[in-house]
Amino acid sequence: MEGKKWDFSYRNPTLDNIKAVLTFLPFFENNQNQFFVIEAGGYSNFTDDVWKFVSTIHEEGFVFGFDYLTWFSKEGGIEYSKKPELLDSADILTIQKLLTTIVRFNRRDMGERGSTGYLKTMIEEGIILRILRRLEQLRLQKVQEHENDK
Repeated sequence: MEGKKWDFSYRNPTLDNIKAVLTFLPFFENNQNQFFVIEAGGYSNFTDDVWKFVSTIHEEGFVFGFDYLTWFSKEGGIEYSKKPELLDSADILTIQKLLTTIVRFNRRDMGERGSTGYLKTMIEEGIILRILRRLEQLRLQKVQEHENDK
C-alpha cells in the first residue's frame, strides 16, 4: 500500500465502484478466513486480503477527504458503531464516511507498534461485514432504478 497516491476528492460511486468493493463480501462473510497475523515480536498485522480491501476502498472512491473527526464525534457518526443496526438504513454517503473514518482512525492507531487499530475492531465486531451487506442492498437498489429508467 505504500507509495500509492489516491484521489481524496469526493466521488459518487458508480455500480462498477460498488461491485469492486463488494468482491470482498465473501471474504468477510467467511469467519474461517484469517484477517490478522502475528508477526515476529508478537505484533499483529493484517493479512494481504485485508490490505487489498483497504487499497480497493481507496481506489474506488470510498475514502475521501472530509472532517471525519467532527462527523464521528459531533454529528452522529459514532452512533453507527454503538448501534450497528443503524447501518441497515445507511445511504451511500454514510457508508463512504464510515469507511473513511475507520481507515483514518486506523492510521492513527497504527502509530502504536503492533496495533492493527480501529479497523481490526470493526472487523471483529462485524461492522465491516454489515457495511458491505448494506452496500450490496444499495447496489441492488441502484440496479433496479437503472432497470426502471429503461
